[in-house]
Amino acid sequence: MEREVEQAIRRIRKRQEKRMGITRPPCYPDALAAAIEECRSRLGFELPQFYRDFLRLTNGWTVGASSFYYVVDPDSPLEWLRVPEGSLELFCANEACRACGMDPKLFAFGDNEFILYCYDTRTGQFEWREKSGLEKQVARFNREWEFFRRIFEMEGEA
Repeated sequence: MEREVEQAIRRIRKRQEKRMGITRPPCYPDALAAAIEECRSRLGFELPQFYRDFLRLTNGWTVGASSFYYVVDPDSPLEWLRVPEGSLELFCANEACRACGMDPKLFAFGDNEFILYCYDTRTGQFEWREKSGLEKQVARFNREWEFFRRIFEMEGEA
């Protein structure tokens, strides 16, 4: 994970914790190991390193209207992270997107009301895609920080 991304996530999470009194815990090591294996078996590629790093900071996350998907973690102190809940669980969400026509080499890891956040496992680029037509790319980013910075700006958390 790029340093700027990690710093921004930590800073925003601290603000959220002050406002709400709680933030999501990181993904525990056993659940992360299971997610790495599950990505290989269910999606056919390695869980991208940036998302492994993300899960070590926070198992899923919500920033404004943007949600980043979680993985099932039986050891989590939060009950709802212990079971898959279709639309926000990482692998359920990816399978649903594929069923709607998403390219199987894309890794969906979050969304907002209109846009799906993806990583192209072939090129290493980050993409925004229209949720109503997954074949339509809205924006493409070469760097992880460019991608996340735009989301944080859009959500008023820059």
